[in-house]
Amino acid sequence: MPWTGTTTRWPSASSALSPSACANRRASSVLYDREAIRTFSPDFFKSFLLDDREMSAYVEELYTAKAMPLMIRFIEEGKERGEISSKVSTGTIMAYFHMFKDYSSSILEMAGQRDDKEAFIEEIIHLFFYGICGEERSS
Repeated sequence: MPWTGTTTRWPSASSALSPSACANRRASSVLYDREAIRTFSPDFFKSFLLDDREMSAYVEELYTAKAMPLMIRFIEEGKERGEISSKVSTGTIMAYFHMFKDYSSSILEMAGQRDDKEAFIEEIIHLFFYGICGEERSS
């Protein structure tokens, strides 16, 4: 069943996007769909989302018009709740998102070369949110 533009297809996405969900869970649900990773190969995503010009333009339009405003809202809400560091500006966080987006083709190629593609993607998502040191601890 194709996605219909709502979160009713994936109940976990609905709960992740609820205002009570933590910021990184909400952002992760927008950026990463575990079921899609299990179902489709990294090569499929690369050819479908990056190599096909028409699809790439459509994805870019969705990214700009829908995903990024949603991510900015999640960042701001996460900062208000203390879930996202106030040491980093929203603009810098968005630049970080853009770096991952711009490098997505290479990440998909690397995932395609791994035996456990899902674990690799999970680790990339962890690095995306926590870096190599994990969560920052209070001193």
